[in-house]
Amino acid sequence: MFKNSEGKLVPKEASIFPLITFDPKSKVFNCVGTGFFITPFGGFVTAKHVFFKNDGTHRPTLYGVQSLEDGTRVVRTLKHLVVHPNADIAIGMLGDAKNNDRFNQNPVPASAFCLSFQPLQTGDAISTYAFPNTQNEWLDDDHQQFTFQGVWSSGIVEDFHPNGMGLLRNACYQTTMKIDGGASGGPVLHNATVVAVNSTGMDLGDVAISSLTPVTFLKDLSVPSENGNIPIPDLIAGGYITVI
Repeated sequence: MFKNSEGKLVPKEASIFPLITFDPKSKVFNCVGTGFFITPFGGFVTAKHVFFKNDGTHRPTLYGVQSLEDGTRVVRTLKHLVVHPNADIAIGMLGDAKNNDRFNQNPVPASAFCLSFQPLQTGDAISTYAFPNTQNEWLDDDHQQFTFQGVWSSGIVEDFHPNGMGLLRNACYQTTMKIDGGASGGPVLHNATVVAVNSTGMDLGDVAISSLTPVTFLKDLSVPSENGNIPIPDLIAGGYITVI
């Protein structure tokens, strides 16, 4: 169970969801990462690199698979996504469900996370919940079935790198937490609030090394609205995104 932005205990998958993509050329779905809600009606955060292929081009589609309280999973289309120009973080909005008209007629609010912009210290305990073990199989020539399995991982902060580390070029934390493929973009928690997103990881057997992008980079971004772009700090000040 997690505490959401209202301080209520909620199931972990009420706030965290797998991100999948569909390639119209190959007609194949794949799970590419994890996202988490920061507003009740579809606002979410993930890692920027989740949206891009290895060749640097963006993925043709992106969907979030939201879990409802009754166990139903709704596949929601990506309405918009804003990526940070210099950091591995992005903020987006999920739109209508492709597989549930009843949800579209009466959307169910999601449990949104509370963020923290307080810096982590060496030795701080952290944890994440993400979807690195997603499996899919073909049922017939036209249909795939996904099996989503969320996984906990935990560790401690070892260092802070103001100029990045390895392939990650933004300021980041180095940790002992294991991050597998598919866990990218998942929320990193400290004291029940989200402090960072999963960016990169290496598993060296008995030792794991990972890098996390602080959520403070969100303050640099603006999101589209009917009245033009709105800076994230304005949404925070207005109470639409909860930060402590």
